[in-house]
Amino acid sequence: MWIYLSGNDGLPPIILYDYQAGRAGKYSQQFLEGFHGMLQCDGYQGYNKVDNVLLVCCLAHCRRKFYEAIPAERRKKLKLLDINSEEEIKEPLLPKKEEIPGMIPAEVGLAYCNKLFFLEKQFRDLTPEERKDRRLETEVPVWESFYAWLEQLNPVKRSKLEKAVIYAKNHKKALRNYLQDGRCEISNNAAERRAKSYAIGRKAFLFHTSTAGAEASAVMYSIVETAKA
Repeated sequence: MWIYLSGNDGLPPIILYDYQAGRAGKYSQQFLEGFHGMLQCDGYQGYNKVDNVLLVCCLAHCRRKFYEAIPAERRKKLKLLDINSEEEIKEPLLPKKEEIPGMIPAEVGLAYCNKLFFLEKQFRDLTPEERKDRRLETEVPVWESFYAWLEQLNPVKRSKLEKAVIYAKNHKKALRNYLQDGRCEISNNAAERRAKSYAIGRKAFLFHTSTAGAEASAVMYSIVETAKA
């Protein structure tokens, strides 16, 4: 099930579920044919097939990589959250290892992401133009510091930390593309929440017995979730 959401263009939001037989990039390419603009998504390579769009990667996915690189017992002890919403972000500590004794690299990466989410929360009620200006003023320095710190790391091969570092480096441009437009979000958490709604329903009905049934389900979810929005 593919999920598409309209952007922050001042019009009533649209949430559209689209059933397809697989996750190949051709499906998003076909659906978005003729669309020009910013496309916010996770780091799935299939979106690279979509023409005439500016890909905007989701910071929440990047953050989760660093979160998962922290040992589970340590996460529990520090009461770290695997968030899916900026609302759960409290003001973070400064992401400078030398100022936080005993902080491991994955926690430093997490702190950088938390700082960006915290700043975004402050700009929520601003106009798109004001939001863009404040982002450029306050968030660009955080990004620059984050990537300068990443360059100093030498994580263990095939470790979860290495995966987090590689993900952040590979998507460096796309992760920061949201800075170009104040209407764009820093993450695609809104789509993730709609995916969760479908996942909860699927636990009850388990599966679709036909393509027609799956397509009908997509239509119903589209209507209900759009009405809720």
